[in-house]
Amino acid sequence: MDIMKDTDPVVKHGRLTALYQRLTSSIECTLKHLAETAPDCPPPSEAAFSWRPLRGKDYFYMRIISDLNQKIGSGEYPRRTYLPHEKALAGQYGVSVSTVRKALAELEQRGFVKTLNGKGTVVIEPDSSRVSQVIFSSRRTEEAMRYLQALQLLVLIIHPAALSAAPLFNAKELDELDGKFAMPDSICIVEIVEAILKHIELEPLRIVLAETFRLTEWGYYIAYYTDRRQALEDLNGRVAASVQYLRAGDAASFADSIADCYRHVLKRAKVYMLENYNFYKAASVRIPEKY
Repeated sequence: MDIMKDTDPVVKHGRLTALYQRLTSSIECTLKHLAETAPDCPPPSEAAFSWRPLRGKDYFYMRIISDLNQKIGSGEYPRRTYLPHEKALAGQYGVSVSTVRKALAELEQRGFVKTLNGKGTVVIEPDSSRVSQVIFSSRRTEEAMRYLQALQLLVLIIHPAALSAAPLFNAKELDELDGKFAMPDSICIVEIVEAILKHIELEPLRIVLAETFRLTEWGYYIAYYTDRRQALEDLNGRVAASVQYLRAGDAASFADSIADCYRHVLKRAKVYMLENYNFYKAASVRIPEKY
């Protein structure tokens, strides 16, 4: 608590880092002592680290919405094409048809799809006015704030994740990334985060990054603004430039650059939600400073 009272963020960061280093050393010494003094015990069953920020009664329903939302936003399901039938989606996600219908109804309310009797669910051109009509319901306000806070957290945790993953990339992977970046309508920041996730060896960090990254898929909900292509090209250029640091073997600059990409996204999303939808709660979200 004494550390958190400090007004200088750089000093605060240094003191917290030192605190956690001491804690790590203490735990390590304790475990070593127990290993040397305790009698042999049967090996524990493996239990993977897990963290699910949206776990609850609507967990699977929200995961379906999030996944379809991302696929529509990224162009995997282009406009004027039909989504897989309800039974196929139920099998794909391992849920009941009623859960799929609930998710599709939510997507229709958001203005992304339209269900046609006897034909299925078709992806439609999103109507930006629909966003302003529904964003201020209590649940959507919570979702919008969770999205901004997820971006805020990503600015902080993508740096150590990128730093630890950087030495594990090889030339073939970098060439594949360049190929993906060159594809039409590519969203490079999605590609680079997914590539980073494959190389994170510390399981808790990988899970927290993956789940936080998933929360940002809500951003596709507000991503259909008039200058979307220009904004995406700008962000893609930033991400592509960061990969060049990887080619040069400069892990620190790569990590700094990727964190700056998410800092840029957070700034832009915050301004956009304030100016276009008068979403004043966004003003309370701070942009993490560089250290």
